[in-house]
Amino acid sequence: MPTVADQVAQEHFGFSIIANLMIQYCKTGDVNNLTRESSEYLDVLVDCLPVLDAALYDDDGRARFAAANRLLIHLWPYLKELRQELQQKLESGTGEEDLLDALDKILDEQLVRASGTPAGKGKPVPGKEEGPIDPEKLAELRSEAREVLETEGGRIALAETESISSGEGGVITEDPTYEGTGYGTEAEADLRGIQREMTNRGITLFAAAIGEDKDSIERIYGNGFLDIGNLDDLPVSLTRLIAQQIRRR
Repeated sequence: MPTVADQVAQEHFGFSIIANLMIQYCKTGDVNNLTRESSEYLDVLVDCLPVLDAALYDDDGRARFAAANRLLIHLWPYLKELRQELQQKLESGTGEEDLLDALDKILDEQLVRASGTPAGKGKPVPGKEEGPIDPEKLAELRSEAREVLETEGGRIALAETESISSGEGGVITEDPTYEGTGYGTEAEADLRGIQREMTNRGITLFAAAIGEDKDSIERIYGNGFLDIGNLDDLPVSLTRLIAQQIRRR
């Protein structure tokens, strides 16, 4: 990955530089700053480190959603810089499709991408030992494998159960008629009310989700919904969403 100085020299947007620093830190635990120079982008990264570290080691996936929201607050001044660039292109007569192509080109050139899928054309690593296989060694390995199989052969076979048995004294039972308390509907209504209030104030809400909650969140937030099933595409998806909001205004 290029150093911060190299990215600045190439006139990368601040958002891209900070996003690259975060990606590098999350993958390696360090950043490429061989010249030991100070930079506002490194200062922002330092401010974000507690959020990144907490999200990386937390077992609860919701902690990463909360971390994404906090990181957006830190990155917002630099997203505004990218937004202004797109706004200028829009005002100069750039069409919608061309604007999106320009955004894709900027992010594709400036953001670090994950390694591609292996093509399967590489050569095998040569072994340290050469020559024919030792028959005695092979027989010894086969004998060890048989012993393991004999030891592990007494396990109970796996079986798929169709229901949960009822019983007494701390046994969990299944109630197929249970349909919930109805809070989900009330919660959705609350969120819709909050969204309408914020819209009336001129505030646009974005919401991100994955998994089974994704359809519900998309239904509530509509155009403000962000699918983060692939976190590698999050910077591109987020800036594309912001660009769409700019065009609507």
